[in-house]
Parts: sequence; structure tokens; C-alpha cells
Amino acid sequence: MTYSSLQHGLLNLPGSTPQSKTELLRLLRLDYEQYHCVFNTAGMHNHLSHHLLAAYDLGAPTPLLTSIFEKEAALQRPADLGEVGFDLTGAPQVGEVNEGNWTKWLGDERAYPAYVNFFADIVRQQGISGAVDEYLFGKSANEKGVSMLLRFMGGLMHPIIHLGFGIEFAEPMMVTAGLAQCAVGTDSLLPGVDPIDPKFNTSPSNGGLPLLGVLRDIYDSSVLTPIMPYDADYEYPQRFRDLLADGQRQREMERIVDSWHIDVNNIDRNVEEAILVTTLIVFGTGKSGRLPRLDFFTNHFLTSAIFFPSILNALPNASQKIILLKTWFFYLGLWLVDRGRPRIDSTLLMSYSAFPKPPLRQVVHADASAVGAPNSDEDTNPWPIMLGCVIHAPDAHTIKTFRALYWASQQYGTRTAGSFHGVFDNRSGLESHRGISKVDGTLFVRAAGILMDMMGWVTYGEKAGKWDRSGLGWDAAWEVDDITNREKWRALEYEDLRWQFEGKEATEGDARARL
Repeated sequence: MTYSSLQHGLLNLPGSTPQSKTELLRLLRLDYEQYHCVFNTAGMHNHLSHHLLAAYDLGAPTPLLTSIFEKEAALQRPADLGEVGFDLTGAPQVGEVNEGNWTKWLGDERAYPAYVNFFADIVRQQGISGAVDEYLFGKSANEKGVSMLLRFMGGLMHPIIHLGFGIEFAEPMMVTAGLAQCAVGTDSLLPGVDPIDPKFNTSPSNGGLPLLGVLRDIYDSSVLTPIMPYDADYEYPQRFRDLLADGQRQREMERIVDSWHIDVNNIDRNVEEAILVTTLIVFGTGKSGRLPRLDFFTNHFLTSAIFFPSILNALPNASQKIILLKTWFFYLGLWLVDRGRPRIDSTLLMSYSAFPKPPLRQVVHADASAVGAPNSDEDTNPWPIMLGCVIHAPDAHTIKTFRALYWASQQYGTRTAGSFHGVFDNRSGLESHRGISKVDGTLFVRAAGILMDMMGWVTYGEKAGKWDRSGLGWDAAWEVDDITNREKWRALEYEDLRWQFEGKEATEGDARARL
């Protein structure tokens, strides 16, 4: 597959140069040709291209893109798992997968190179929109056991993110790899769900609810209770499987999510709802008087929602837009319950500073000729300061989250308190969530400040932070004091995820050798 011309990203911030674009495309190709979509047997996903594209969209210079590649590539497995000792008996050869047999190897990670080759031909022949239309939303692509749309939601929404980057940047290699990632992913965590069922491709006849109202019903449901008692070591995917074992929570979530009113003639409002709700879930579910905890799993709600403007625009018909949004929030809702059903506290989020700043080691005094008060927080735009730091964050999730918040602030930063859709329940007339009517467009910069504080101002000397995995929706998770909890997750170094490469650790030197 040849390079695309690379369309501008959602932000397209200044900083890109002919050299950085050329280097980005070269590094994307290396990832596409050399590495698998998951980097270990636990199914952890390759974020290399995500990291590169997010950084590029934020204006990262050429040497930084190269450094990102070297760090991320050190984790990866080769696309051909036979190179590292996998038994490839029964796995397809490159060129063996075709339109007549493409469903035969679904869920088999060994088939990834063959699926990449197959979908490269499909994208070349049908274009990006045509390939997505047929292989994600087509009837045959969603028959029992095929379930491509559920696979699209699987893997903690990573296929959405990967393919979403491809659509946003009009990059066929990313779309191809995203479809291949769906194909080798699993649909087993959502048994019996049919997203193409008519209930998921129409809006409710009674007008339905705003997304904040849907979230309210998820919180109020006596069926959607988390697994009890709390167990800090009871982790994915077993807890998720147990959550769905009797089918009751699944059916209840389907019923509630189906009430979301999707207006295909005003789909931008639904995107805004998705961004607002996911920001509240990631950054507004802590405890007053405690250090914020940013949940690793719910973080993916926001970093997948940012791709809806691009993906929805690529879908040819209204029913597909409804199916995508409702299936996504259905899956998100189940994940929310899996994390202990953490409750949003908008008052807490709005209590964080709207003028975040790094831990400055010295005060720089402005000249008397400067207009205003440059040394005052209120006279300073915090976004450029955060931007200059976050592009150097070692974790891809951090920069992707920041990019989503930056875009949200661009789009919705001037919203006044009470103006977000759904802050007042259209059934009772009361606030859908306590304090929600006080939320304004500054919530995104407040959230970005908390992101920087918790994940580390690394260019100002702070150690990189870690995402929380405690299960913050359970009150029992908060019985662990903040420092102990933070250090527990900080002890998991990024390099600890490094895959053992043929009996020796892969290193950044190995990655440089592949450049």
C-alpha cells in the first residue's frame, strides 16, 4: 500500500514541517509493515501509530517523532508471530484470505498479516468509506460469529481509535490495520448482542433522552450493580465476563441505551454529548478532599469519542450513525459498571483550577511594558504551556487524552453554565445530575490541568504518573490512602510492559536498528 497525502488532523496545530510529515509517514509505514497490533499475549495493543499521529497533530517536531517511535517500537512484536516461536499451523498465509473465506480466521491473532494484506486490497478497491460500510456495517459482516461491529468495540475500543485515526487523517494504512485489528479481535465478551437489531438503528418513538439522562438511568438502575464485594485483584476480563454471565445487565443496558435520542440532522450535538459525558466520567469521578484518580479503562471512553466527528462523517446513511453511537455507549455503559459504576461529581470537576500551571522552579518577572499582568494565573493562557510539556509525555494515552480535551475546548470552551444539552432532565425538569447545571466550557481546561498534575509535568522535572486501576467506583477502593494507591500504580513502569523478544528484552536500540 502506498502513502496517502495525509489529510490534516482535527487540531492541525502549528509545528508541522515538510520534514516532520515525511518522517511521520515513514514511521507509520514501518509500524504498518513490521509490527503486530498487540504486543504481548495479554492482548495489550500497539499504540505506536496513535502516539505518532497525536503528537504530530499537536505540532511535534521531527526528532521527537523519531524518539516516540524508538520508545514505542521497543515494546512491539513482529507482525509475523512465527518469527518469535508461534506455531502457525492452521493460520493463513499472506494472500490466502479472500472475499470468499475472510471470516474463517476471525479472532486468530496469528492471521494478522494475512488480514492486513486482504484489507489493503479492499481499501484500495473500495476506498475508505466503502470498506468501512461493507466490513463494519454490512449484514454479512455482522452475522453470528462474524460480529465485526462488536469486534470494533472490543479490545477496550482500540479498533475505534486506530481506524478513527485512519479516517481522520485519510491514511489508508491506518484504516487497513484497523480493520485487520477488528478481525483478529474478540467478540466473546458481548455474547448475544446484535448491534444491527432494529432497536439500535432507530431513535425512540417518544423522543428519547439526552445522553446525560441515559447516564442518570444507568446510575439509578437496580440491575446494573457492580460485582460485589470489591476485589482489587479481580480484573479484566474475568470480571467483565462475570458481569454478563446471567444476561440481565446486558439486557438492562440495551433497554436504557436505546432511549438515547440520536438526531441525525443534528449529529454534532450527539458528538458534544459524548465528549461532555466521557470527560465527566474520566475527570469527575473522584472524591472531594482526595487526590484525583484517572481510571485507565474509562480513559478510553474519551479517546474513542474524539473520532466520532471523522467516523460519522464517513458513514453513508443515518442508521449507521445511530448504530455506531448506541453500540459504543452500550459497550461504554457495561465498562462503567465493570469499573464499579463511578458517579460523576461535576461540582468536584469544576472545583479544579481553570488556570493550571506547572511546578515552576523560579519566577520570571515580566517587563513593566507588558500589557496586563503576565505573572497572574488569570492573565495567562494555560494551553500552550501544557502543550509544550505533554508532547514529551512517555505514555500514549496521556497525549491522546490531552488532544481530545484540547479539541473539546476549541469546540465547546465558550459554553455557559446550564447550556449543555441534558443538564435538566426532560422528565422531571430537575438537574439530571447534582451540580451539572453549573458546568461550563472551562471543564475541559480544568480536566487538562488535572491530567497534567496526575500524569506528570515531565519537562518541569516531575516523574511521569500512572493511570489508576483500583476500580474507583467502589467505595472500598478509596480505603487505600492516596499516596499508597498512587505509588502502587507508579511502580508499574512503562518498560515493565516490554515484551520478551526471543529470550531477550527488546530495547530502543533494537528499534533504532529497524529505522
